[in-house]
Amino acid sequence: MALFWLLRTLISSSGALDEIQAPPKIEFVRLRKDTEVEEKKRVKPQIEKPEPPPKAETVAAAKELSVIPGADLSVLAPKVNYSGGSGGVGGLRASELAVAGGSDRECVPQVRIQPDYPIQARQKGIEGWVDVKFDVAADGSVRNPVAVKAEPRQMFDRAAIQAVKGWKYSPKIEDGRPVDCGPQKVRVRFKLET
Repeated sequence: MALFWLLRTLISSSGALDEIQAPPKIEFVRLRKDTEVEEKKRVKPQIEKPEPPPKAETVAAAKELSVIPGADLSVLAPKVNYSGGSGGVGGLRASELAVAGGSDRECVPQVRIQPDYPIQARQKGIEGWVDVKFDVAADGSVRNPVAVKAEPRQMFDRAAIQAVKGWKYSPKIEDGRPVDCGPQKVRVRFKLET
């Protein structure tokens, strides 16, 4: 009770408060000096148009085929007199060489994707290689990749096989047609960048 009585006496004190006066206002007025407005005239630059390109001249082309489709092209090959034993290069006559014209070729790599370095090997600083054996199909894709030999064993095999599966080859050509290429063997190296 005494606490409540003390609080009441403190609150009900009849002390007169001084009137609160408002602080004086400070107004900043900026005086502007009128200036004359200058008008600037902008002139568009004249752009010269480039000269039109010269007209392409028409080239005369034969409307008829110079070679009949399905004709024997060996007749068109030049006749070469060769006094050697078999009558040509490697046992072929000049007319056979002209028709063959290097049409046969082996499979050639076109796209080689680099393998992903295994995380465990990277963390431990391990380097190595994998010998991968595979076949190249007539469409240039890689088939049946298998890890034959690796150093260290089983560390990089999966990454090497995954990379080789994505490779593309220009297929082997025999008699002007793409054919399956025999077994290929490639060493895929895993080396850390320094």
